[in-house]
Amino acid sequence: MSIRVIAVAVLLLVPAMSPPATADDTGADSGQSAFHLWAKKYQPERHRRARPLHPVAVLRPKIVNACPAGQTAYTRWVRTRTTWDSSPTVRCIYGPPKAAIKIKPRVTAAMVLRAFRRIPLPHPLAQSQPSTKTLVNFETIFYVDQGPLTRRVRLLGQRITLAIRPARFVWHHGDGSQAVTDTPGAAYPARDITYRYTRADVTVRHSVTITWTARYRVNNGRWRMVPGTVTTNGPASRLRITEAVPVLSGLR
Repeated sequence: MSIRVIAVAVLLLVPAMSPPATADDTGADSGQSAFHLWAKKYQPERHRRARPLHPVAVLRPKIVNACPAGQTAYTRWVRTRTTWDSSPTVRCIYGPPKAAIKIKPRVTAAMVLRAFRRIPLPHPLAQSQPSTKTLVNFETIFYVDQGPLTRRVRLLGQRITLAIRPARFVWHHGDGSQAVTDTPGAAYPARDITYRYTRADVTVRHSVTITWTARYRVNNGRWRMVPGTVTTNGPASRLRITEAVPVLSGLR
């Protein structure tokens, strides 16, 4: 009589190596782009059969749980903009089995910064007084008509409000010099930002570079600072520098 060896195909459940998670776990999976994360949910893991103790015998399968006592094995699902996809590991969550746990996707400061840098911002024209022709060694006034802005975008299905303001102004005078201020200046009679040209009979092209900062909030949450800035360069304006010539107006 020959002995037939019966091979048994089995499925081995390997417990997750990460520490136990809780129902409010919102971290992104390894390899999953945080920006494309759309939603997340957990579903109870179905029981699986244990490996038979002896490959030559067909044993009654045992029901095993991949998690320690008091925890339930859940399959973690990550949703992109197109479909649900399972996580590569099973997560252990404290408590009895529950229905799928839906977790709001988390908007990070890095996502907001990327959105901030994609928002079209103004490139204002630097103004001068006099506007097209000024005198050498004369206090020429510079200013720009630009104030704070409010923009709204949507990230991961949530409303993001950005309060944007011009924080730094670099004034390029067109003769190789520049000045830095934290205010936009103002028209005459204010003299907040002025400059004296020292060479006559030349035409310069002056402009202003603005550095923008922003605060943001998610939906109606608290305000936070965006961890980065955006810089815009305004167009150049022509300005002629001349010299005053004394003229006799009459004789006595």
